Amino acid sequence: RYVDGVLTNEPLWPWPMEDRIYRETGISVTHEAQGGLWKTLEGVYAGLPVSSPAVDATAPSTPAGITATAVSSTQVNLSWSASTDDVGVAGYKVFRNGVQIATTQATSYADAGLTASTVYAYKVAAYDAAGNTSAQSTQVSATTTGVNGYVIVKAKGNYIAGVWSKMEIWINGSRVQTVTVDSATYKDYQVSVNTKVQNMDVVFINDYYSSTKGDRNLYVSSVTVNGVVILSNAAGVWYDRGSGKYAFDGKDVIAGQETMSWNGALRFKIM
Repeated sequence: RYVDGVLTNEPLWPWPMEDRIYRETGISVTHEAQGGLWKTLEGVYAGLPVSSPAVDATAPSTPAGITATAVSSTQVNLSWSASTDDVGVAGYKVFRNGVQIATTQATSYADAGLTASTVYAYKVAAYDAAGNTSAQSTQVSATTTGVNGYVIVKAKGNYIAGVWSKMEIWINGSRVQTVTVDSATYKDYQVSVNTKVQNMDVVFINDYYSSTKGDRNLYVSSVTVNGVVILSNAAGVWYDRGSGKYAFDGKDVIAGQETMSWNGALRFKIM
């Protein structure tokens, strides 16, 4: 080694270390000026076999026994049998309609926030810590249930010429029920629905006027959808005047209002 810039034969470590190495290993350490101890040890280690860590290239088994059960209008519950792996299963990938939506370490998953009366298809794949992923499971499907609920129309009418005002309730473009508004003061009229409400129309269908008998109108104060009250004159509500198909043609339209003096649809967009 070098001492103060001068090459010397002085050993790197005290002699007792070399003696101990010889006694314990049988290796005689040289004391060349060019680093005898290092050369000796380098030669020893160079002769040792070098092993690489084993690479996990085996994917887990494909999940089996998958089931899908619709438990409500917005949720499907999935379950399956556990996969096996030579090292260990790290978790499962859940696919809905061909798109991965989640990972889980359990052998079950609750898929929530869905749309009522809709078919959903599912597959599951297992993966391990090395990133190996199994083939996807057999596909299963489930249909969410309809919404078992109702809407409320707060309305009143006129009894003219022996007939009360009448209204039709339309949900998402389909007529659900015809209601006789048999009260001259505001009353809640409840209508059952079995789907998620996105659009609602209250359609006045029997406008009538007589100079002697009077004017039959329909008065709508509000509607209640999913527990939310929407006033008939709220922003985003409009009154499309006309009978039959013309109540939906968008041609004779004014802002929503409480008094419906002509046949037509009071149209609500549900957010």
